[in-house]
Amino acid sequence: MGSSPHWLRAVADSQAAFVAGTSLHLLGEAGVGKRALVEALHRAHGGGRRLEMTQPPLSDAPAATEGWLHDIGELLAVPSNVLVLRDVHLLGDQLRQRLRNLLTHLDGTATGQLVLTSQPSMVGTDDQLDQLCGALVEVPPCAIARGHRVPGAVLPAQVPAER
Repeated sequence: MGSSPHWLRAVADSQAAFVAGTSLHLLGEAGVGKRALVEALHRAHGGGRRLEMTQPPLSDAPAATEGWLHDIGELLAVPSNVLVLRDVHLLGDQLRQRLRNLLTHLDGTATGQLVLTSQPSMVGTDDQLDQLCGALVEVPPCAIARGHRVPGAVLPAQVPAER
């Protein structure tokens, strides 16, 4: 699986967006390797940037959501940050809209790189967060993500950069 054409295309597309500094949305079912892919991209092409990962707040309480949105704004204001918002499919409609508003407001002023992850079965076809990302990549299952070594499996460090 890790060397299938679909996986290789996902790796190459993700790598191209990551290297270019483009915001990236990785879409794939739970356990397919979205986080492993981001971590491998960061190791191979992070260039000393700090990798930060966060998930939606556990509570819809105003203090929790305000703090989470504030932290996102602060992290994206730092050029040397790569911010991964994991499991954005778990966001409720109101928080999703507030995140979209924040990211729209930061567009042009935010210098950190944004990576979103979500599950396709949980995201609507008209997801407005997708519109804020320069690249949308569907990540197929990869046995490496589940802890198995597949002969010939390819991670980003092994895929040559596109010229």
